[in-house]
Amino acid sequence: MSAGSSCGFLITEEVKVKKSCKDKILDLFYPPRCPVCGNILEDKYAYVHKKCRGTLPWIHEPRCKRCGKPLESPVRELCQDCKARSYSFQSGRSLWLYEKKAKQMTLDYKYKNKREYTDFFVDEMIRNYGGWMRGNRIGLIVPVPLNKKKKRERGYNQAELLAVRLGKELGMETAPKGLIRQRYTSPQKQLGPAERRHNLEKSIQAGRLPEKVGYVLLIDDIYTTGATVEACAKALIKAGAKDVYFLTLCIGHGG
Repeated sequence: MSAGSSCGFLITEEVKVKKSCKDKILDLFYPPRCPVCGNILEDKYAYVHKKCRGTLPWIHEPRCKRCGKPLESPVRELCQDCKARSYSFQSGRSLWLYEKKAKQMTLDYKYKNKREYTDFFVDEMIRNYGGWMRGNRIGLIVPVPLNKKKKRERGYNQAELLAVRLGKELGMETAPKGLIRQRYTSPQKQLGPAERRHNLEKSIQAGRLPEKVGYVLLIDDIYTTGATVEACAKALIKAGAKDVYFLTLCIGHGG
């Protein structure tokens, strides 16, 4: 099954995120570069070199029915994490494995102010999972929140950039401040699974949400153990969400 498959069928939507006049002007002075190799894009209408796109570690079947991590065996339904514990979210999907070029591209987007990658990422989210989102009746898109201190240091929340642009392209309601992180937490990558869950306990709460929350799509850059997504899902369900799904750029192996 090729990249972009979801729920047993192939999404073949031709999607191209529209550039604003400001972006087009900036392109004249700062030619867009491929997010994978870093070289200038010869095709001004492309977001990535076709050859580079093919080198990314796309997620294929078989995958975990809950979190979407790739599985080694086609007869298994759940990864080790999802088999070991239950989650509040319904299911999730990701574009790539968190390794090699996809990992570096995602880290650059997160820490090196590569906000221009947003167009490419959102384009792929729609191309690969537009049908999946509609099939799950998504009506509200919410980004995983970033603590105010971290946002000041970084200058932006990468999940919020993705969520806002995705909502705009799909014509879906977005709640950029739908969730808030009440206190500063240690970096999740430095903690074990149990510590991650404890680290997030009571730190994420509902913020500015519409009166009727409905079916929600959480957006983040990376899914590892699911602790962050789970904390967000619990807060959203407590606020009235019927079901919560998630979509990320990268995800780890499922085993």
